Amino acid sequence: MRSAGGASLIRPLPVPGLTVTARPPAGSGGHQFPATTDERGVFALVVGLKFSDTDEERLPIPTVLRFEKAGLPVRELTVPLDQGTTHVFAAAVDLDRADRTPFTHQAQP
Repeated sequence: MRSAGGASLIRPLPVPGLTVTARPPAGSGGHQFPATTDERGVFALVVGLKFSDTDEERLPIPTVLRFEKAGLPVRELTVPLDQGTTHVFAAAVDLDRADRTPFTHQAQP
């Protein structure tokens, strides 16, 4: 997670101490465990997802990731999550930009 603190022209800096939560759609969420970014702005978030027994095709579940810290604006990103897959952002998420950072996917063993 990075932020330049608004419309600054400086290079974005890591944001430590940011709380990251996930909110899948109603009925799709299992246990959720919030995470906190470290001094590098890095986090690992466990997101429990549930699929109904009628889901023939396991489509990604649109999930809202929420980033918040006192003194900073709250940022929410909707990301497609696949069950049983580790999702890794391909680059640092810039909290000051509206575009979504893509994922790289790594299958679970």
